[in-house]
Amino acid sequence: MNDIKIKNHNATARDTSRRDWLRHAGLVAGAFALAGTANRAFAQDTAATPAMPGTGTATPAADAPAMMPADGSGAMPMMADKEYASVVEDKATNPNHPEIVIPKAAKTAKPGDVDILNFALGLEYLEADFYARIVAAHQARAYLPTRVYEVAQKLASDEAIHVEAILDILNRAGATPVAKPQFQFPANVFYAPLAFLDLAATFEVTGTGAYLGAASKVQSSDALKFAASIYGIEARHTALIRSLNGQLFSPSAFETPLAMDEVLKRVAPFIITA
Repeated sequence: MNDIKIKNHNATARDTSRRDWLRHAGLVAGAFALAGTANRAFAQDTAATPAMPGTGTATPAADAPAMMPADGSGAMPMMADKEYASVVEDKATNPNHPEIVIPKAAKTAKPGDVDILNFALGLEYLEADFYARIVAAHQARAYLPTRVYEVAQKLASDEAIHVEAILDILNRAGATPVAKPQFQFPANVFYAPLAFLDLAATFEVTGTGAYLGAASKVQSSDALKFAASIYGIEARHTALIRSLNGQLFSPSAFETPLAMDEVLKRVAPFIITA
């Protein structure tokens, strides 16, 4: 395993290899390490994928993409600023502006915080890759309603920014970011809007629960503030996707935290391991 070096801190060695982010995540979870690689429910080269909930048993059209390229390549157009401009974007009024919070979080991060940030990075890689592929698939063959496509664009942008922000903190802290794994997704998310929304809801709820579940383990208040700012956006994503999916946007008065072993179980089928 490679040593993680953090400026002004002594870090514990952790595995951050490209071949097995799951193994790294299992180390962070301690006793919850995965016993092994499960048989994948969705083979990367198989187009006949089980239908997602709410999609029925429709089969893809002849030109429907069975599985997007593993590198997630494809353009990611941005939404109009006037539609999604935040009222607190300026760093003078937003204490969670990246130019403020990222340097502080990097400076005060503890070794355990680095582990948690690397765990979060793996989840953000997953979401960013997923939405980028959805956008690329729609550009190749339009299948999403206009509003759903606009949301997919926005979420693709947000998740890509989250990835860059976490990488920035880890690099500034002198730590080694976990490498991006390869991902696979069921074929029907690339031709069936409801399949896309169902899986997007699963990812967003998992991400929100993961951030909340890890909150008590973050040692640096600056790192916690950074993570909380992402958590808030992920919660908004969850509400938006649920609404588009015809579900109650806020099914409970309180969010449910997820332990790392539960997060690992949910994301394992979408990660390609060597």
